[in-house]
Amino acid sequence: MRRFHDATEDNLSRTKKERSSSLPPHLCRYFTIAEIRAATNNFDDVFIIGVGGFGNVYKGCIDGSTLVAIKRLKSGSQQGANEFMNEI
Repeated sequence: MRRFHDATEDNLSRTKKERSSSLPPHLCRYFTIAEIRAATNNFDDVFIIGVGGFGNVYKGCIDGSTLVAIKRLKSGSQQGANEFMNEI
């Protein structure tokens, strides 16, 4: 049981590190997958505004009035997750 607990703690630590940003916290907001799904109507094709090497780009609306562009990394992308993170 202890071993499983340690692995969970490692995953949580890694997630926190991945979220670190050089931007001040008041300038950078993280969205839940539920918010992103709601903004794009569950990634409906009607909301696609572009396609790139990483996948589709969707138009969305957050908080009822803020228009956003949401990039979705497609599985099997020719470009890696690190490059995707650098781009966004």
